[in-house]
Amino acid sequence: MTTFTFCKGSAGNKKRKNVMETKTFDSQTGRFISAVIMNMPEIPSDIMQGWIENPTALKNILTQSLLPPEKWPVWKTITLGSPNTVESLKNSILIAKMHIDNKVKALLNQEAFVICEEPKQIDLIVMSVEQLGLKKGVGYKDVCDRAISRGLELCPVEVGLQLRLQYKDQPPKECLSVATEPLTYNGESFHFQICRDGYGRLDEGGELLILDVSQLTFYYRHERFVFALPGQ
Repeated sequence: MTTFTFCKGSAGNKKRKNVMETKTFDSQTGRFISAVIMNMPEIPSDIMQGWIENPTALKNILTQSLLPPEKWPVWKTITLGSPNTVESLKNSILIAKMHIDNKVKALLNQEAFVICEEPKQIDLIVMSVEQLGLKKGVGYKDVCDRAISRGLELCPVEVGLQLRLQYKDQPPKECLSVATEPLTYNGESFHFQICRDGYGRLDEGGELLILDVSQLTFYYRHERFVFALPGQ
């Protein structure tokens, strides 16, 4: 066993006293930490301070650099950019007897919402909150940050519409959240959800919804998210 003593100061509060914390690691982890310290390159103090103040980004870059990328099975491959206008894509969803929530329609009318001009295929994967190694009651940012730290990528926002159109065999009562950069409308942030209730008129198709991603929205172990495979 190897014991290290760390200085835990407050990065943004100079008046706060430093706190010393001791942690014990197994011998292999201790040797690895020692090797990292002994081979640390010279880093300017301002860059070090930036990493100190952003531990999540530091963890992500260490994960990407030190761990081999995981091999992810492709769940579904869809085509972006066909149809290649928001209006034609929206009409195609409606013609397929799928429902688009009124909030989604309003969001799609914004000029900032763009789609690919040329057809392009993208591979997608579905992961539950539990499969990402998170406990119940986590926020949207927590889910996205964990997926990115494991080598996955957020989807282009167009995936929400194209997946709704192309996922015609979605099982009844399934609901998938599409992980993207948050969509903004009327000062609030949302993400797409692809659902199929299995009731009434929705038996023939499904729904395209948006869900608030505020700090009051939480996700549980069984809830599933769509991510893009890296390098596309």
